Formats: sequence, structure tokens, C-alpha cells
Amino acid sequence: TAAFSLCTLVALSHLHADPGASVFVELRIFKKRAWVEFSSPAGVDLRFSDGETVRRARYRFERATSDRRGVSVRSADPTKALHAESDRAPKSYRGEIRVYWTDSEAVLMNQVSENDYLSSVVGGEVGAHHVSAMQAQAIAARTLLYFLRLRGDSRPLSDIGGGDQVYRGDEFATPAARTAVVETGDLVLMRDIAPMYPLFLSTCGGVLVPPSRDLGLSATVEARDAPTLRSDTYAPGATNCRHSP
Repeated sequence: TAAFSLCTLVALSHLHADPGASVFVELRIFKKRAWVEFSSPAGVDLRFSDGETVRRARYRFERATSDRRGVSVRSADPTKALHAESDRAPKSYRGEIRVYWTDSEAVLMNQVSENDYLSSVVGGEVGAHHVSAMQAQAIAARTLLYFLRLRGDSRPLSDIGGGDQVYRGDEFATPAARTAVVETGDLVLMRDIAPMYPLFLSTCGGVLVPPSRDLGLSATVEARDAPTLRSDTYAPGATNCRHSP
């Protein structure tokens, strides 16, 4: 969950959001899958890199046999999610999924609205909890987006792996998660006059440690962008979380 021990220089503030802002997320969960099949109740719209556009009931991408043209896939009905099925549990996503090739592999990228992305992050990081916890997570997740955006960091985020916020698609964007995102509006955490670098972990058992030690941040970055973190051992069984302190 998003738990903070904040110094006095950290405060909540409003930053005016761009209603058309998108987030790009690399879907690494499909990285080693041999095939992915996209579908939606109204069909899928495809736009290939050579300009061809077509609507189909479904589209199956296979690494071994698909042509090397890039393709963008979206639900023909924008109110419906795009289903992505492979040889593991199916997923659903809002927005558009782009498939393109590097020299050695295919990459799947989800372009999704900011609110849809944040709603999935809230549902994935904290699940169904007290409304205040979900709102705190929404603010923390939004703060990271704005921190990266205002630093000019245009790299895509990842859906899994611990390097970024967990993003599990539309099924985790529950009504409660969406409400938390909407009700916190454009609130972000500020350190001095800029969005801070928010550090949060989803499995902490109550022990907070210096981010330079366990999150790989340099002492310079920690001093400049991270709030003061102190050990807090009030939680019962705090040592149970050594794998994710």
C-alpha cells in the first residue's frame, strides 16, 4: 500500500492535468508468449504500419509466423475493453495496443488514458481497501507520473517486474479504484516546488528503510528527491516482510 513517513517539506498540491494525456506501458507479461489473440465484442480495428486499416472479429499475433509490419489494435467499440488472450490467463486493456518489432523480438505497448492507467494501478497495488488507502495510492501513483513527465522522462513504463507501478489492465480498474482516482482529481505530492519521487511498496510489513539501500537510488537522488524515511516497527510481525522491506 502507499504508506509514507513524510518530512515537513512534502505537501499535497494541485497540478492541472492534461485531459488528453496518455500513458505508454510495455506489456512485458506477454514478452515470452508464442502468440497473443486480440478480440472485443464489437470486433477489433487494426492499423498496420504501411497504412492498411481493417476491422476483424479477432486478430491473432504469432511471433513465428506473423509478418513484420507493425500494427495498432483497438476495440471497435471504444466503450469496451480489448481482450488479449495467450497461453496464460487472459487480460483486458483500455486504449490501444501497438505491436512492433525490434531487431530480435516483438514488443507490445499499451497506450492508455491517464485515468484508466491510474485506476488499474490503484486496484493492482492495494486491491479493495478503505477509501482513504485507495485515495492515498491514487495520489502516489499520479505523483510518479508527473515526476517523470516534468523531468522529461519519456520512456514507457512497464506492467510487471517491480521497476514501475504494477499495471494489470482493465479488470483491476474496479469501480472503487476509479472513484479514488476521480475524487483525488489532480492532487500530487510536492517536495518544495516540484512533484516528489514517491516511494511506495505494496507488501511492506511495517519496516521502512533508506531508499538508497533497498531501491538502488544513489545518495544524491535520495537527498534531492526522496522524503525522509524512518524505521517504523509498530506493525505486528514486521520482520515478515524482509523480501520487500
